[in-house]
Amino acid sequence: RTKKEWTFLFVGPDGTNGDEDFKALLEEDNVIWTGPAAPSEVPAYMNVVDIGIMPYKPSPYNNAVFPLKLFEFLAAGKPVAGMN
Repeated sequence: RTKKEWTFLFVGPDGTNGDEDFKALLEEDNVIWTGPAAPSEVPAYMNVVDIGIMPYKPSPYNNAVFPLKLFEFLAAGKPVAGMN
C-alpha cells in the first residue's frame, strides 16, 4: 500500500486457502495475480519481473518445503527476497 508505483505480480495457485489478507491484497490496483501457470509460461514471467518475492507464511507445510523457486529466480539473474 505504500508503494503504489510498484506492480506486484503473483504467479501460481492460491496456497492461502482463501486467506482474507490475500483476498484484500488482490483488491489493490497495483497487484496482479495470474493463478497457476504452465511451466512453459514461467520464462515469460521471469522476463518481466525485477525482483523475485517468495511470500511464505509460517506453517508446518512451509517449514517442510524446499523453496525451488529461489533457484529459478537466481538462474534467471533476478534478485530474490523471502518474506512472511
